[in-house]
Amino acid sequence: GNYKLKTRPSNYKGNILAEETIVTYLYEKKTPILTGNVNITGPESIDNRFNPIDYKITYTGSVKDLIGEYNTNIVVELPYEIDLSKSNLDGGTYNNINKTITWNYTNSTTSINKKDIAYEYNISVVYKDVPISAKKYDVKTTATLSIENESDIKESLKTTNILEKYKLIVKHLQYETNKEIVDQEEYYKLYDEEYETSPSSQVTDNYTLKVTPTNYRGRIQAEETVVTYYYEMIDSSLTTNINVECPEVISEVDEEVNIKITYKFTTTDYLGASKVTITDVLPYEIDETKSNLDGGTYDSSMKSITWVIDDIVDNLDNTEKEYVKGIKIVFLDAKVNTPIVNNVSGSIILDNNSNTKEASGITDVKVYRNIIVKYLDIDTNESISEDTIFNALVGESYTPVAKTIEDYSLVSKPDNDNYVITINNQTLTYKYKKRVKEVAKEEIPKVDENPQTGEFKAYYLLLIPITIFIVILVRISKRNIFKRYV
Repeated sequence: GNYKLKTRPSNYKGNILAEETIVTYLYEKKTPILTGNVNITGPESIDNRFNPIDYKITYTGSVKDLIGEYNTNIVVELPYEIDLSKSNLDGGTYNNINKTITWNYTNSTTSINKKDIAYEYNISVVYKDVPISAKKYDVKTTATLSIENESDIKESLKTTNILEKYKLIVKHLQYETNKEIVDQEEYYKLYDEEYETSPSSQVTDNYTLKVTPTNYRGRIQAEETVVTYYYEMIDSSLTTNINVECPEVISEVDEEVNIKITYKFTTTDYLGASKVTITDVLPYEIDETKSNLDGGTYDSSMKSITWVIDDIVDNLDNTEKEYVKGIKIVFLDAKVNTPIVNNVSGSIILDNNSNTKEASGITDVKVYRNIIVKYLDIDTNESISEDTIFNALVGESYTPVAKTIEDYSLVSKPDNDNYVITINNQTLTYKYKKRVKEVAKEEIPKVDENPQTGEFKAYYLLLIPITIFIVILVRISKRNIFKRYV
């Protein structure tokens, strides 16, 4: 079936003669029809020349009017050598000298009918030793479908651009301190691409440009490019004040102490961050459970309360800020009659200035206590006179004095002549004993003397027995009367 009639003989019909008759048809072999198409696809661009690149190679073809063998050869030509350990060639054979990947097949057909051919490969390659100047990868695929003396050759080219970008950083720093005053700018540009930078419009008005970098413009290199502008802050003014308000006096060592701390600052020609630190150093430890520190942090080892306030000054012309801390403190082991001194400091740090101010608040601790003096009957232990109450500051001295109480004599007094007022009230006792009253004796005139004249009268002696007799009679009479009625 792969031959066609070329010449039909003239004696293809006739009459048989007396000799051998030969009729010859001439045929010629059909020319096989070879067709094919190849296509390679891949990324349009990559951003790193050493990243894996995936390609897809598709070949479709056919042979017709062929009985016999045919060969299919597909070759991918690479622009650079590849790292085999990181690549996947999908069965292809790599030639590192020619930098090619090849697939080769020999097949046969026994029919002149059309024979379809199809191959597909998915490969991944990682290039190595690619120069920084490389701009693209051109990968050509050639597919050859051939028989003995005939072939069909098709080609496909895939170009992948190398859009490898490198970082450009633009910094804006304060001169001398290297402090960043605005966020750095970051850009990604192609190798050898031109760039040009400028001072940041976000830099506040209290800064002026000090140094323009020499590389403010240029071409992107194969490494990170850093461009740094330096700025200088204009002179600014700063005034501060701190004040402490606390009670003048408290009457108990564990009494709640209310303290108000006010810190103020004023700036001109300044924009930026401010950091205020207020510290109150106390003379005694405090009872944290009973105290209110208004957000402060207490350090028991230092006996201090600290507040840290971060703020922003956003007015160049004039900015005044005030911070007020109202705290309630209950001290532990405070000493009586010893002033409580709060040493307060307020410090501020600006980008170009700093300041510290101090103040003190004093609260007197005046604790009053009583000495109660009692006056008691030593026999009944009852009070025989109103108590004397002496109220004075703890630590003061007191000398008790006994009272003179009618009909009583002092028999016991306190142990000491002088006492000191202590944190606890004291009671002192004087004890007295009631005096026995003497019965007044009636004066009996002398027998040898007349009360009126001084002369002795014998009849006065008779009065005594007569009086006694009368008394006895009266008693007897009363007794008899009583018996009668009983």
